[in-house]
Amino acid sequence: MPTLLENKQARWRYRILETWEAGIVLSGQEVKSLRGGHGDLRSAYVTVRPLSGPTKRLRLAAMLVNASIPPYAKAGKLPSYDPRRARRLLFHRGELMKLVGRLETAGLTMVPLRVYTLNRRVKVLVGLATGKTETDKRETVRRRDLDREARRTMLRPR
Repeated sequence: MPTLLENKQARWRYRILETWEAGIVLSGQEVKSLRGGHGDLRSAYVTVRPLSGPTKRLRLAAMLVNASIPPYAKAGKLPSYDPRRARRLLFHRGELMKLVGRLETAGLTMVPLRVYTLNRRVKVLVGLATGKTETDKRETVRRRDLDREARRTMLRPR
């Protein structure tokens, strides 16, 4: 399960409550670019919107918005390629309905945490999150420093 991209800022800015795994719809060039280590998730987020079309049942689609995947360098130029286009995420219908319910009632946000491969498929780990305040961020730094000191004292016998 090699990691292709990671959103390190997400764990600093948000408190992650729950994680979900989703597939992502990409073109071949985008997959090659991701495997080469190119891309950025820092300002990306996930939205859920209804799909248009004549149907009796409500159809929803989760979209990864503002994730930057540049074109593959060794391929030819694509005239209308947008590196920040919205890309569809593939959830099971039940998972998506559960996520929509949690998003509407609790006022939460969905952020991409990691893009990785699993059995030749590209997957996205999406986190259901609440925003951290400055006080929460200071608490995180303080706890990290205390843990580091504890490890240091355990390694140094007196």
